This record gives sequence, C-alpha cells and structure tokens, in this order.
Amino acid sequence: MIAAQNLTKRYGDITAVDHATFDIPAGSITGFVGPNGAGKTTTIRMLLGLVEPSAGGAQILDSSIEHPERYLPYVGAMIEGPAFYPPLSGRENLKVLAKLGGFPFERVETLLDLVGLADRGDSKFKTYSLGMKQRLGIAAALLPNPKVLILDEPTNGLDPAGIHEVRNLLRSLADSGISIFVSSHILSELEVIADHLVVVDHGKVIFHGSTKDLLAAHRPKLIVKGSSTGDLAALQEIASQESFVARIDGDRLIISAPESYAAQLNKRAFERGIVLSLIQIDLPTLEESFFEMTGDER
Repeated sequence: MIAAQNLTKRYGDITAVDHATFDIPAGSITGFVGPNGAGKTTTIRMLLGLVEPSAGGAQILDSSIEHPERYLPYVGAMIEGPAFYPPLSGRENLKVLAKLGGFPFERVETLLDLVGLADRGDSKFKTYSLGMKQRLGIAAALLPNPKVLILDEPTNGLDPAGIHEVRNLLRSLADSGISIFVSSHILSELEVIADHLVVVDHGKVIFHGSTKDLLAAHRPKLIVKGSSTGDLAALQEIASQESFVARIDGDRLIISAPESYAAQLNKRAFERGIVLSLIQIDLPTLEESFFEMTGDER
C-alpha cells in the first residue's frame, strides 16, 4: 500500500528524515515507531503531499507522491490532532466536512456509529473527552471511505480507557480491510495492535518488518529453576559451556538464549542429575528491542 525509497527531508543543516526506505503491506496495521523528534510526522507529511522531499520518493496505492491528487481520494489521515468547531456538535462537524468534501451525509451517521459516538452525536465538540475527540477525528478521516488510513499519534495524551477505545477501533477497521499506518512514541501500545513495524531513530529507518520477527530477533531469555538453589551454579556452568550468558538472580538463573535452547538445556541438566522445576521463555518487549537496536542502555 505504501512504499518509500530513500525518502529524505532536510531543513538547512538538519536532516529530519534520512534516506527512509520501507514497505507497508496491505490489509494490516503497521506501526510507525520512534521517539519524539525521530522524523515520523515529517515522513507522514511527505507521504500526504504536504511537504516536498529533499530527495528520494514514495508511492501510495502505486501512485507517486509527486502526484498526490491521484491517491489522496483513497487516503484518510489525521495528523497530530483533530481540529473541529468547538460550539458545533460532533454530527454537525462531520456534516461540514462532508459538504466540503462532497461526501454523502448518510456516511456521517454510519461513522458516528462505527466510532461509538452515535449517542453523543448531538453533543457539542467542546464537551467531548479527549478520547471522544480522537475518535471523532478518526471518523473524519474515514469520510472518503479510504483504502489507506494514516494516523499520527492517535493515542497521544489519552488515559488508559481512551487508549483502549482507540486501539479497539483501529483493530476493527483493519479487520474490515482498511490498511492502517499509525505512528506513536508509545511503543507498548503498538506492540499490542501492530502486525508490522517501521522503526525510526534520528530520521533513519532501523527496522521494517513483522512485529513478531522483531521481537524474536532480540535477546529472548530463558528463566530456569532447579530443585534447589544449589543447582543454579551447575546450570550456569552448562549454559556457559554452550556460549550463552547466564546470571543468577535470587533463586532463578536467567540465560540469554533462544527458545530453541530450552530442550537442550533440560537434557543437559538431566544428565547432570538436575531436575528443572521451571523453564520459562521471556521474550523481549518492543521497548526493550528498540533500546537494544539504538544502543540505549536504559
């Protein structure tokens, strides 16, 4: 649905986006991950034809971003935060946008129901919670019945309940066939909903691929216990002989090793007369994987 090749944006001596290359698969939620200032919003603005690249290019729905008029009718977007008329109701705000865009008013009612605002459609926008405002913004982005939905930080500033609302909405939209490209600096949220990831840091793409592949590639751990704490030193020796780093943590041994090593460790322990009372696989979180890729030791 989206493909970027060496997409670059410079502002004087500052390179906001540095030769970004990635592909966004169709029919999925793709997370655009990185800290604030990593170049996410600038990249999105280039994809939507709002900012001209300094170098490189991209295609959306097989059309070059040099000709946004060819693909924008099929793209819905919300950048940074929705802007509506505070004195107007949610329904009235959507009707204003529908009239400006030439969309049927019937679509307004459909979308209010879709985003869970049917019962608050007549309430003024200024009375909405932040989560409701974000959901109305997503409804506005859906007015053109898009094939691609691009959202910039849709959960920014939301409380846990609001994040949960937006997360469920995005999942239902993806299940309906819409391809979603969503940016966030809250890595734990995208870990829950994103099928694929594009990870950026200081304007550079440092990973793009499936979420599962990223998490599997970065330092999984085995947590093991023996029948007694005296077994830990022997288990540590076994792991070290296989060139795996292992450390004793209380009554557990933590081994930096892939999941596939568990069976071999169990066999070696049995040969040494050690009965394991626990073998637990501890996969890294998205945040841990990000810090590992960027060399951050926090």
